[in-house]
Amino acid sequence: MTAPNSGRVLRWQVGEVQISAVLEIEWPMRVEWMVPDATNAALAAMPWVFEHFTRVDGTMTIAVQAFVVESRGRRIVVDTCAGNAKRRDGVGAVFNELDSDFPVRMAAAGYPFESIDTVVCTHLHFDHVGWNTTLVDGVWRPSFRDARYVMGAADLAHWATRPDPMHAAAFDDSVAPVLDAGLVLPVTPEYVITSEVRLVPTPGHSPGHLSVWIESQGSHAVITGDMVHHPVQLARPEWRDVADSDAAAASVTRRAFADLVRGSGVLVLGTHFDAPTGGNLMLRDGDAVFVPAGR
Repeated sequence: MTAPNSGRVLRWQVGEVQISAVLEIEWPMRVEWMVPDATNAALAAMPWVFEHFTRVDGTMTIAVQAFVVESRGRRIVVDTCAGNAKRRDGVGAVFNELDSDFPVRMAAAGYPFESIDTVVCTHLHFDHVGWNTTLVDGVWRPSFRDARYVMGAADLAHWATRPDPMHAAAFDDSVAPVLDAGLVLPVTPEYVITSEVRLVPTPGHSPGHLSVWIESQGSHAVITGDMVHHPVQLARPEWRDVADSDAAAASVTRRAFADLVRGSGVLVLGTHFDAPTGGNLMLRDGDAVFVPAGR
């Protein structure tokens, strides 16, 4: 499928760290298809969700995007989207044999692939590892040739057994080639990338799911990965996500995260949140609300 070229790039400054989000593809879907408890009636009781992240008909725009974190001279890409030319039977036509100009967008944003020294995969689902590799003369080659690919050891062990056909193809064409090239660094949670950027465990969506914690000059941000798919899950962490491998563990993770960041000023960057993407979890009239950063 040919992806539209929106050219959308968003940027945030967290102390001395710059974070940019480069969009690969986006499409509309009903919130309750991803979060079944988020029915129109349930959302109607939370009017803040309609201010920025949900339409009045209960649909949202879900984004697939990569975050680039610049810290201490390092250029770190967090999640590499869906990727081009990859056969994705059973996951929807939007992803099957995608044809996007994402590398051009990255370069235009100031981040050509060859300038990246670290790739972080929060987990190994197909829409987070796709640009790990590029098809060259019929062979999947590492896209970020000068980078180390940081992946959770628990997720690597889990997906190496190909337990789910939907993601098995992604392991074969987007993970195995960089493993074979010796570019993968398997890590345990709390891995430190720079003095400002570290990985934290957020299990449930996948067994070894990781999120990225940024701290610089007293400011903080978190790139969530798929711990959440929509801001409503930060206000209602018990609302399950259809894509979570362990719904109970994911709920516990979201609850702990929401308790940690609520009212703290931490910038939350939802990997699948459409623009404005970044915001703060706050209390309004005794209830949790997600407010775009700076509002």
